[in-house]
Amino acid sequence: MSNTYQKRKASKEYGLYNQCKKLNDDELFRLLDDHNSLKRISSARVLQLRGGQDAVRLAIEFCSDKNYIRRDIGAFILGQIKICKKCEDNVFNILNNMALNDKSACVRATAIESTAQRCKKNPNYSPKIVEQSQITAFDKSTNVRRATAFAISVINDKATIPLLINLLKDPNGDVRNWAAFAININKYDNSDIRDYFVEMLQDKNEEVRIEAII
Repeated sequence: MSNTYQKRKASKEYGLYNQCKKLNDDELFRLLDDHNSLKRISSARVLQLRGGQDAVRLAIEFCSDKNYIRRDIGAFILGQIKICKKCEDNVFNILNNMALNDKSACVRATAIESTAQRCKKNPNYSPKIVEQSQITAFDKSTNVRRATAFAISVINDKATIPLLINLLKDPNGDVRNWAAFAININKYDNSDIRDYFVEMLQDKNEEVRIEAII
């Protein structure tokens, strides 16, 4: 993906987000079913920022919808929307179940990222992220493994080091990059990590090489 394309995409997303901020909740709810994925994401981000029981309730409903696109957007919203204290466990458990069991790899990846976002807000979920990652780190989907490496990066638990070392050997560069980032951000260090980081200096992925240098 070229830098020019990325800049154009980011500019379009920013423009759509600003347009969505002018809409009321009902209009945003309708956009969640729009055929344009950027419009769906932009409306979801505004709803995350606004919060509200109606938005939370709709997102939870979407998480059990037959349509995987709805499940995906529902999981995305629940990751960062403000929720009441008594609802936190229920929302996390919904996301955790989706991360482990949803039929769609896309939905599983989004749910994993959202469990990580909820863990940022409430570190008490760290042990559940570790337990979840013991399974998702070996998923057949590249996106799920990448999301797992991201999720591990938000917690500090040495029990995840073997998982991260395994992800450093992943055939996908993005997965390797996130695994290396997780190791660096948490300042993990042992002889195996040092050996792999030396090998990563020759990695074909530039971002992986940069993480190895750091």
